[in-house]
Amino acid sequence: RGLGFSLTPMISSLASICGIRIFWASVVFPMEKFHTINGLFTCYPISWIVCSLLHVATIVYAFIKISKQHPGAFDFLKKSSKAKESDSPEEIDV
Repeated sequence: RGLGFSLTPMISSLASICGIRIFWASVVFPMEKFHTINGLFTCYPISWIVCSLLHVATIVYAFIKISKQHPGAFDFLKKSSKAKESDSPEEIDV
């Protein structure tokens, strides 16, 4: 949301959480192999994983699109990693 892309994460959440669970309950769960409480509960971690992967893809897409529209927008990320390297204490010969 904070990157200006609120519709895409909402749709990916609805599709992955609701869509996968509805599909699972209507198609996979009626199968004899999955027609147990464990078979029903299996859809939860699957939907969480798919949702997480879709959100990561959305974040990567947003970063790429923003960096093309505003070059240098994420330079602070590069500077902070360089600052950490220079913060290390230097060896002093005694």
